[in-house]
Amino acid sequence: MSLGGSLADATYTNGNSESKDWDGDWIAKTFKGNNFWSSEFFIPWTVVPMQKVEGSKRNIKFIAFRWLAIDEYGFGSTKTNWERETFIYDLEDLIIDNYESKKYSYFPYLTVAEDTVTNESIQKAGIDIFLNHGDGSQTNIAINPDFGQVETDQVVVNFSAIETFFSEKRAFFTENHSLFEVKGGRDDFYVINTRRIGGRPDYDCSRFEQSDICENNRKEYSDLDLALRHTIQKEKVDLGFLAASESDENFSKGRDYFAFRVRSNSPQNKVGFLATKTKSNFFNESSDVYSLDIENTAVKNTQISGYLLNSRKENSTGHGLRFDIKYIPNDKYENTVGFHYFDKDLDLNDMGYLQRNDQIKFYNRFEFDRNSYPKESLLRSRDSHISIFQTMTTDGKKSPKGVWTKTELSFKSNFNLDLSMSAKTEGKDTNITRKYIGSPYIQVMDEASFNAGFGSPKYKKFSFGGGFGFNKYSPYSSWDSDGRNNKSKRFNINYFPNDQLQFSFGVDDSKEEEWLKWIDTNRLGSFTKKRRNINFGMTFFQGTRHEFRLKNQSVMIKAEDPTPLISSLSGELSESDYLIDPFYVSENSLQMRYRYEISPLSYFYLVYTRGYSFYDDTDIFTYEDLYQDSWENPSNEVFTLKVRFKF
Repeated sequence: MSLGGSLADATYTNGNSESKDWDGDWIAKTFKGNNFWSSEFFIPWTVVPMQKVEGSKRNIKFIAFRWLAIDEYGFGSTKTNWERETFIYDLEDLIIDNYESKKYSYFPYLTVAEDTVTNESIQKAGIDIFLNHGDGSQTNIAINPDFGQVETDQVVVNFSAIETFFSEKRAFFTENHSLFEVKGGRDDFYVINTRRIGGRPDYDCSRFEQSDICENNRKEYSDLDLALRHTIQKEKVDLGFLAASESDENFSKGRDYFAFRVRSNSPQNKVGFLATKTKSNFFNESSDVYSLDIENTAVKNTQISGYLLNSRKENSTGHGLRFDIKYIPNDKYENTVGFHYFDKDLDLNDMGYLQRNDQIKFYNRFEFDRNSYPKESLLRSRDSHISIFQTMTTDGKKSPKGVWTKTELSFKSNFNLDLSMSAKTEGKDTNITRKYIGSPYIQVMDEASFNAGFGSPKYKKFSFGGGFGFNKYSPYSSWDSDGRNNKSKRFNINYFPNDQLQFSFGVDDSKEEEWLKWIDTNRLGSFTKKRRNINFGMTFFQGTRHEFRLKNQSVMIKAEDPTPLISSLSGELSESDYLIDPFYVSENSLQMRYRYEISPLSYFYLVYTRGYSFYDDTDIFTYEDLYQDSWENPSNEVFTLKVRFKF
């Protein structure tokens, strides 16, 4: 909790795996005197499920931590922090009374929403049930759940072949869900990606006589009839089951999802198994995924983790492997050696997420930290990272190999500076042509990049930051190329006139020459791409009950000066004579959300959401045109009222 009265919580598992999506039922208050302040926490015994312990006493782990914001410095009751791999294993033992932990909570809700642009309206009612049985097991049931977003996603315009991963924001899938989290580092894969559940329905409008009506009534999400999760914590093993069923639509049938999880809970040697099944009732197909994960910290100063993956669909079976060895001899140095292999048929995307299959990757990452400097030094701490990597397809087509380094400097004045550089060799881009048989890859040139960013100290009422960067590629010899060149600059400012109110504003501009965009088959276009991101936010708290948030994000792209290109079987690019036009893209998202806390975990929401999506290749637009049009011609404008009670 902060001196201003705001609360934040998170969960930590497997040493230091953090999830901020958890929302526990606890309270805290603070008092400020003339030359001191104090805080008092009340954490109910039933806030999390715990395994049953016989006797009148229980041994738990504990740490108290204070962060002095003015100096950006922390103090802890135990000599550890959340950045260390063994964080929760290093905490001090605390013997307390073994209280009764049985508790049943019910969360009925009512949602009313109307889109003034499409004239669609939604009225929904349902209930979430959380049953803590007091013996280490917990059951969560959602009947006719409301999985509509009361918080918008980040605006992303993605032209690549790799899907963007969005984190979960729905309460049912974030509270006490950590047992089911099996994932690779840096979003390589997630065996369960809960955003699939309730996602876009399966469609094939050619099946229907009224195909035009089907096309015009496609939905971007599916309603759910039921969701269920049951977890059991025992002394040596944890078990879990997850199921969800989507509703049928006019031109589609809902999917069914199932998952089973088992994991040993020894701190030194964890072994887990996760199985998922997805049934597409519309296409009458199913897919299964199995994963085996291990984590071993029994060897001193060493952490070993690995995953075996297997996917099975109607006509294919895929395999995957990921393996990491992390060596931590002291708190100043860390070295990670890793490898992963995902074959061409590995497919996790029915219920999970796989950034890309058909890939072999080797990497070695070094981290150097220094948190103690002489009194006369300007520096407080330095964190440095160096990564060496090589990726290739399973049949040996090598992507550029490279090295990446980043240094984060923290000064005693609370000024922060980030510097990063990278260099890559020539290689093959096997993604951009979407595995077209006539040109399965293109040759890409060697690259060098540099980025710098800074953050100011927190002054009395404001702080600011910014940065710049550039990427430079060597020119192609196979066509009239000057070399790809990308320059970017950014600036942001935060203004907080008091403890309850905060404003933020940021602008990010970039210009990329010879930006390559895939058109179709082996045809590509080279453009001069100009991109501008504008972000504005406001947060207002009145006491602990009233919260108002405003968030507006705009992304505008101008792709001009097009040059048509064609790629050969060997990946060489050459100019062509087909017609290609410049194009303009704009995405805008605005949300205003008021939340009133009726009582702990009982809320009233009033939300206004406005969205805009624009693409045009027949006219010329300025940034001002794109931004103004997004306000005048929204593609959706939704008013939502939601009430959720806790009993």
